[in-house]
Amino acid sequence: MEIELSVSELRYYAGLARNIYGRVIELEADLYSMIGKEPAGVAAIIVPWNAPVILLVRSLAPALAAGCTCVIKAAPQTALTSAAVLRLLSEITDLPAGVVNSFSETGHAGAKLLVEAAEVRVISYTGSTQVGKQIAAAATSTMKRVNLELGGSAPVILLDDADLGSAVPQIVRAAIFMSGQQCVAASRLLVSSKLLQEAMSLFARALMGVVVGPGSEPATQMGPMIDLAARDRILRMLDAVSAPDEIVVRGAVLGGDQDVGAYVTPSLVHVRDPQSPLITDEIFGPILTVQSFDTDAEALERANASRFGLAASVWSADLARAQRVARRIEAGTVWINMHGALHPEVETGGYKESGVGRLHGVDAMNEFLQSKHTAWTTKQGA
Repeated sequence: MEIELSVSELRYYAGLARNIYGRVIELEADLYSMIGKEPAGVAAIIVPWNAPVILLVRSLAPALAAGCTCVIKAAPQTALTSAAVLRLLSEITDLPAGVVNSFSETGHAGAKLLVEAAEVRVISYTGSTQVGKQIAAAATSTMKRVNLELGGSAPVILLDDADLGSAVPQIVRAAIFMSGQQCVAASRLLVSSKLLQEAMSLFARALMGVVVGPGSEPATQMGPMIDLAARDRILRMLDAVSAPDEIVVRGAVLGGDQDVGAYVTPSLVHVRDPQSPLITDEIFGPILTVQSFDTDAEALERANASRFGLAASVWSADLARAQRVARRIEAGTVWINMHGALHPEVETGGYKESGVGRLHGVDAMNEFLQSKHTAWTTKQGA
């Protein structure tokens, strides 16, 4: 999946690189202004571990199309994957030496240098909101541009006319994809009170049926967490659940041959406390929460009661109604009767604490371009 998306992304920006246009205007007789586009300069790309190929290419492709040289800081958990991508790039004879550079580290010294160095003019970071805020603050010392795609806690609104038979399997896939370790994962179920009991029963049954195991096994539907620390963090979140909230399906570690792995099965939690950390924080794991609502207005209030605003979805048999709700959701991407589809041609990014700037689409290349104004006159004697 990552390779296919990356190839599509590279092809898209290869074409877009041939369409970097400026404009010229004659402001008055013989007085001209020209707006041209030029590379912003050295771009630093800080890549997370959860999708190390596509999330690298998603920033690298528009940066190269804009004409920037790049320094990539790969995640230590997936350093070998990133190295494999860079090895392929190094074999491209038409790519000049020094245009793409990469390193990995277990600490943060290299990333700190990139953020603070005056020679770096753009930072493109994908990762946690906490680290994104630190990068934004440190970048002010050199007034460099920052492009940040940060955390998310995606609401999934099931209106009272939603088709549960179609919605439940799609939402479960969106919740457990990458073991829930992605910023647009379906996270917060907001279900009409009229559908609540039926929906909880269907989601519970579907989550209990998810086959967890090694990715090499054909029957596996969800693999492990990135490491044991991530698995144990999810278990601690479940241990902290207390009344009035209720665990409907409790995730557990796998036994047998898999007991040394970072496996944890999916969970479903009925949340009644709107201040629960499962609602206010990013889960980044296979826990799906359920809240109920009585009206569309209440659904929107619950959906927007979050410091995040990266993605959301609305499920309804009435497209016009779903569109009305979608327009009022504070999120950079809202899907209707689907969840998780992303394409190179379409800009994505966050509202509120989910980020600054956009990736994918034309806007992504603008993140790596500067506008320059040149003015002149052809008046004699001017």
